[in-house]
Amino acid sequence: MIDSRYRGGKPLIVTTNHTLEELQNPEHTAHARIYDRLTEMCCPVCITGENFRKTKAREKMERLRLLMNGAKNEDYFSVFTHSYGQGVRVAR
Repeated sequence: MIDSRYRGGKPLIVTTNHTLEELQNPEHTAHARIYDRLTEMCCPVCITGENFRKTKAREKMERLRLLMNGAKNEDYFSVFTHSYGQGVRVAR
């Protein structure tokens, strides 16, 4: 896919957890050509912040722990919250 867009002169948006340093100096030589092409084609934008997936996972585990321990003072517990804001409700 990268090669096709490169040869066609088409734009490409890539997201990665790698730093620019890791892309410019890959550990494995097999990735060097791909990363070299990406750094030529793309303008890097660094976005920092808390990992929202880990935060959501912690929240889900806490709700599940409360449910498993018979949490008090609530009639319903939101156990799983989907990214669309819908949830599965479990009655006590």
